[in-house]
Amino acid sequence: MKALIFSLIVLLQGPSQKMELLGKKVVGNVYLNIDSANVYLDQLDSMAHVHEDSLHIGHVFRFKGIIADITSNYTEAQINYYRAQEIYESLDNQLNVAKTRYNIALMHMKLNNDSLALVILKKDIEAYEAVNDTFNVINSYITTGYILNRNGAPDSALQLLKKAYYYSIQHRDTIRIASANNLIGDSYLQMRKPQRAKEYYRST
Repeated sequence: MKALIFSLIVLLQGPSQKMELLGKKVVGNVYLNIDSANVYLDQLDSMAHVHEDSLHIGHVFRFKGIIADITSNYTEAQINYYRAQEIYESLDNQLNVAKTRYNIALMHMKLNNDSLALVILKKDIEAYEAVNDTFNVINSYITTGYILNRNGAPDSALQLLKKAYYYSIQHRDTIRIASANNLIGDSYLQMRKPQRAKEYYRST
């Protein structure tokens, strides 16, 4: 029934709106049901090429990269991420360049290429901070803090994680508030301040 309602909604939209809806369906399913995500992605891929819509073709490559990343096909993920990045750069779409760069950083983090991930995340943070994009910078702060903690640099991690906590409070983002709190606790624990760590763990 839900699929039927979605199909009817899509039929009533123009091409650009249809592609936006399909993109949202891909994102909504990618971590829950990859088969469904692939069905919507195929539809988006076809429509984007029919209408020669470069932005949505870029989204297709990025989503393909995410799906390959999730299924541990890192070579395929990297190929698709860089294809997406090239398209976004040709469109001077810096927000999506930064989003794709973040995906690449996460992939390298999973592969334990922490030094490379940190270099990429630094560029992301600079890009988001330059346009005051506090919503997207939160993830970069949290991920960078996590990597710094696991590489024995809790002081540096703490500075970014407290920023992430502050911005998450502003956005009333309970998931990221909890993530920041937990990682701040980890930082204090590494700094041999167990009481401070407990305060943050308890508020997670």
